[in-house]
Amino acid sequence: SVSARLTYSYIRTFAMDRQLQHGGSLLADVWSKQGDVFLVYSGVQAVAFAVVLVLAKLLWPDHKDHWALGDALLSAVVYPAMVYLAISATWSLSSDVHSRWQGVTDESNSFAMLYVTRSLLHLGMQAMQDMNWNLFILMTVHHVLSLLCFGSGVVTGRMHFWGCFAGICETSTVFLNNIWLFKEISIRGRPFQSYLPGWVYPLNGLCLWL
Repeated sequence: SVSARLTYSYIRTFAMDRQLQHGGSLLADVWSKQGDVFLVYSGVQAVAFAVVLVLAKLLWPDHKDHWALGDALLSAVVYPAMVYLAISATWSLSSDVHSRWQGVTDESNSFAMLYVTRSLLHLGMQAMQDMNWNLFILMTVHHVLSLLCFGSGVVTGRMHFWGCFAGICETSTVFLNNIWLFKEISIRGRPFQSYLPGWVYPLNGLCLWL
């Protein structure tokens, strides 16, 4: 009947309004607690990238893509830190069911915030790089999904164990980034790889595939 449809519509609208109000208050509460941390993480990475970008242009003026080089140089610091936090938090939160689903540690908070801010900043950084269009689309989708997934952990404070456990996969990124730097950085006209002991490159490759 018409009255039944109107009643259903009213109840549905009321419920959605309550959900929006709750969601808004939740986001406001999270921002009041972690907004400063978010700004610090974002600001430090933005400043660090600006510094390495300038250094990349000064030290390797002939490189074909200074934005990609600066990105890789910054990644050489960010990803090892990210992996350490992920492993540490996963170990700390693995003891019981409650910890795995609702547990939070300083390391898990730091990992989630670092991952979210890194993904957000990299959306802008990759737009300046000489990147294949298909790869650009895939990376953009990856970053957006990462922001949604890991951002929900930052907002709700739940499932940190699972986010950090998944984050351990970034270990391979450390060694993949090394390979890129070995080949792209040149010193006196020779690739950086040629200055390293012969066993370093194979060992790095082995760690990449472990």
